[in-house]
This record gives sequence, C-alpha cells and structure tokens, in this order.
Amino acid sequence: MLGAGCGATMLAGCLPSSTYRTTLQPGGRIVVPPEQLARVSSPDGALQVRTPGMRMAVVLRQPSPDRWVVLLPVCTHRGCQLVVRPAGLDCPCHGSTFDREGKVLTGPATEPLLTLRTHKEGSSLVIKVPA
Repeated sequence: MLGAGCGATMLAGCLPSSTYRTTLQPGGRIVVPPEQLARVSSPDGALQVRTPGMRMAVVLRQPSPDRWVVLLPVCTHRGCQLVVRPAGLDCPCHGSTFDREGKVLTGPATEPLLTLRTHKEGSSLVIKVPA
C-alpha cells in the first residue's frame, strides 16, 4: 500500500489539475483511459490518480508529448506532503523543491521522488503500483 499517513495531495489553485478515481486492478495495475489522459493537457498540468486501496493520490504528469511520469508526492527529506505547482512540487515543511519529474532542485532533500512504472496499452496508460 502506498502512502505514509498523509492526506490528499495539495494542489495549487492555479494548476490545471483534476482527480481521477478508479479501482486497483489485479497485479497492482491502474489503467488510465485516454479521456483521462487528455485532462493532462500540458507539461504544467497534473492529474491526481486515486484508488480505494491507496492512502494518497499519485500525481500523473506529461512533461513531453510521449512521456508520462507518475510521482508519489511525499518529500524524501522528512516525509511531508508536497504541494503540486506548474513548475514542479514544493515541500511546505522545509522548503525542498522538485521538478516536474521528481528530481531535487533545492534541498534539504537530496533524493528524488519515488516514481511509479508506466507503460502504454493501446491508447491507455497503465500505472504499476508496488505491493
């Protein structure tokens, strides 16, 4: 199960974002259909993906037309919940910042964010959730 006891992902008011609620399929798979992928319309956009079995939403971003990134929005410094912004993710606890793909821009965090594996199946995106 993902999560460290944090609540819902905090999204900045100016960020084009939305939430997709679905179920976790056998094998730890989340299938995001094309109509949901269309909601992440730019590199600045984000889609929260949530299932009943996850303690928090993961953040789906599309930094380039053929590349998808799924991030666990928890700071690698002390486990604080991150704020998602157009340029990346910010930690409200100690000031760490991460780029759109989860790489550390400024500390005190030194490790990148956890990313989940993805692959395309037809026009859908499959997110693999670790056990």
